[in-house]
Formats: sequence, C-alpha cells, structure tokens
Amino acid sequence: MDDLARTRERFHRAGVAWHPAFDLLGLEAPDFVDAFLDFSRSAAAGSALTPKDRQLIQVALAVATTHLDRDGAAVHIREAARLGATRAELVHVCQFSTLLGIHTMPLALSVLVEEAERAGHALDEEVSEEGTRAGERFVAHRGVLPEDLEPLLRLDPGFLDAYRTLSRTVVSAGLLEPKLVELIIVALDVSSTHLFAPGARLHVRNALAAGATISELMEVIKLTSALGISGTALGVRLVDEAFAGG
Repeated sequence: MDDLARTRERFHRAGVAWHPAFDLLGLEAPDFVDAFLDFSRSAAAGSALTPKDRQLIQVALAVATTHLDRDGAAVHIREAARLGATRAELVHVCQFSTLLGIHTMPLALSVLVEEAERAGHALDEEVSEEGTRAGERFVAHRGVLPEDLEPLLRLDPGFLDAYRTLSRTVVSAGLLEPKLVELIIVALDVSSTHLFAPGARLHVRNALAAGATISELMEVIKLTSALGISGTALGVRLVDEAFAGG
C-alpha cells in the first residue's frame, strides 16, 4: 500500500469523507492533508448527532447557494445514502438552500427604505388590510415575523405571502424531524459562506425549543468550520490544470 492509499485508509477509519482533490493534495502537500484530517476528525467528534444526520447536514452545506461544492456534495450524498438516507430525504435537504435567497431582504429593505426617505419618496406609514392579513398568515405559520421583513407588509405583502408558502413547503415537508430541520437551517445560517446572524439566533432558539441539546448544536457549528477546504480543492485542481501541459 502506497502513502496515498494509507492516507485514504486513515480518512476512512476516521469517518472523514475523502474529497477528490485530496488525490492531488496527498501527493503535493501531505502535511496539509494530515492536518486537515486531524481538524476534520475534531470537527466531526461527538455522538450527539447520528452519523446519518451529520451527513444530511453536510449535504445541505455543500449544496447551499452560497457554497455550491459539487464534489463535496457528491461525497456526502453517497455517504448519507449508505447510512440509510432515502432519495426523498436527500431531495428535501437540497430544498433548504432555496430559503437562503430571502436573506437578501434584511440588507436590501433597510437600504431601500432609508434612501427612499432621504430622497423624499414618501412610503406608506400605515399597513394596508392586505399587508395586515399577510403578516397574520406569516405569524400563524412561522410563529414570528422577523423585524427586518416587516417593511414588506407595506411594500409588497404578496411577495411575503409567496415566501411564506415556499418556506412552509420546505420546512413542513414531514420527511425530517422538526429538530433536524432547525439544525440544518442553523448550519446554513452560521456557515462561513453565509454568516446570517439574525437567522442563526432565531433557529438556534427554535432548535432548543424542539429539543436540541447544546452538544448537538455545537456539533452542527463545528461541521460548518470545515467548509474552507472547498476553496483549497478548487485552487489545487486549477493549479494542476495549469501545469498539466508543461
């Protein structure tokens, strides 16, 4: 068994997914691969999450619209399936990425409202009947209307309704336990490619209310800390391609 094969075996025994780019990194930067194995092993350490749930969370992180790690997603999808995840569960997990799009609104709405008022464009002070009903429906389905989305009650209640329906469809599909749903959303919100603090706070609160433990939440947070390897993997492949002809 050569050195690269032994390194692969160490990853397998540690339960850490072997990213395709490690074939290159294992030859050109073996010390880095060893250090990353130790880091990943520490990040994945713990027994609060089941191995299957851990893989489902990593699938969600890999396919997130802020990350889009095709190779990592393929690795974690295969591993999740090996651990018993169904096709329907994996399709459901992939849908969570859609929810990240709404996080443009907290920034955009505050800027729009402030600049419109500064430029002398009067915005409706009163919420219309349509906006009131949209807000009530949102609270009925989601428990709370985040403060940063409240301008939609005046500006575009129909859009708020459409998002409510989308998020309710994703969150309430019934394929995953409510606690795992919240843990997945926490992972997406705290990930290094997103860092959406308001959502993280809300969904940590929801996860705790759904029965999540501090240990489970810590494992989720640690799993997000390994996302940086995707950039390294992409760069190393491009370096290899650049030098392939010479």
